[in-house]
Amino acid sequence: MKKFIPPLTATMLDELASCLGAGGTVLFPTETVYGIAAHPAKLDGIRRIIELKSRDPNKPMQLLLADVNQLEKLSGLIVPPLARAIAKRFWPGALTMVLHYENGGTEGLRVPASDVAQQLCAVAGGCLRTTSANVSGEAPALTATAAAAAIPEADIIVEGEIAAIGMASTVCEVTPDGVLKILRPGPISEEELRGCYED
Repeated sequence: MKKFIPPLTATMLDELASCLGAGGTVLFPTETVYGIAAHPAKLDGIRRIIELKSRDPNKPMQLLLADVNQLEKLSGLIVPPLARAIAKRFWPGALTMVLHYENGGTEGLRVPASDVAQQLCAVAGGCLRTTSANVSGEAPALTATAAAAAIPEADIIVEGEIAAIGMASTVCEVTPDGVLKILRPGPISEEELRGCYED
């Protein structure tokens, strides 16, 4: 496994882009926990994450976005006014928002506050398929050492600080008709999210 230490240089970013573009996997820090990423268009990379984590292949994997503007680039995604208000208030940050597609599917989305995570998304074209860096059923990794120990077969690890928040993001769903549902409690409370109804 190759190791990169931020700040990421242009050469490092080029190598990360090449790795992801070739279906590779990258361990990286966020403000919540360490993650493992693959390019969203590279099924080999996504399958590799599932294999390395011993993860249920039917369990959805979130889409990490470089910035909130990426929402507009997801064809067929339904973004109700409440979802826009939540995104404006809490992104970038420790919130995963599940939105619906016009075809009936759903997508879990997050814009991270971590500079490294945003840079990784950017070199992959604006978004990444990601999940926590741990074997399924085990605690998420909070340090580079723990992430590398959990998934030593990843191609590259970007080392960083200990995750500042140290717990997985809050997960909420906003239905097409603008109803908010809390799917997983986390750093951002239900009360804070419901405050966006007033925006």
